[in-house]
Amino acid sequence: MTEPIRVWLTEAFLPLLEEINTFGAMFLAEANEQFGADFVQAAMNRKLCTVVSTPHGEVVFLLQRARVMVGINSHYSPTAAQLVNVVCQRDAYHSIRQSGHEIEQIQRGRRKALTYTKDGRKVLALVQAEGYLRLVVRRIYKGEIISGNFDELHLYSYVSPVEMESLGRALLYPTDVSALEIDSSRFYLYSLKPWPVIHPQI
Repeated sequence: MTEPIRVWLTEAFLPLLEEINTFGAMFLAEANEQFGADFVQAAMNRKLCTVVSTPHGEVVFLLQRARVMVGINSHYSPTAAQLVNVVCQRDAYHSIRQSGHEIEQIQRGRRKALTYTKDGRKVLALVQAEGYLRLVVRRIYKGEIISGNFDELHLYSYVSPVEMESLGRALLYPTDVSALEIDSSRFYLYSLKPWPVIHPQI
């Protein structure tokens, strides 16, 4: 039987647009599950959002008309790599929340980060989908942990557990004796699985 055509007012899309805007993007599969594929497609038909393919799945982000609707006037034309970092931050956020912690701040600039308190300790959780440079990690550790701004540094990424373990080993047990010493009790690494991998579509 032919299904009737649904018609929505533009304002009806605001919950979807605001959810996408929480971080700046979300996996299309997650948006479809949360709001319904027909609804998300209707938003795209209205030129409110669009999709970009990435190595980890299709990612939806807001177009200019929708950005104005959620109170943003600046132009946004992200690359696939930038969008992957955004959805990785979103996945890290959900992982931390599922562990029972409340996020206190979301940093959405060039440095993707989340801050929260765990057992009375201030945590800076960095997000970089494709991994980290050791020099950059040491600089951040010195500037944020040794300085006393935070008690712990956590790194989240989509790279494999083996790659993250290799990074951790190089940082915690450097061959260069002059390298900055990193305290293993204040430094943690996490390998995330992208949302579409954890929630495969039937």
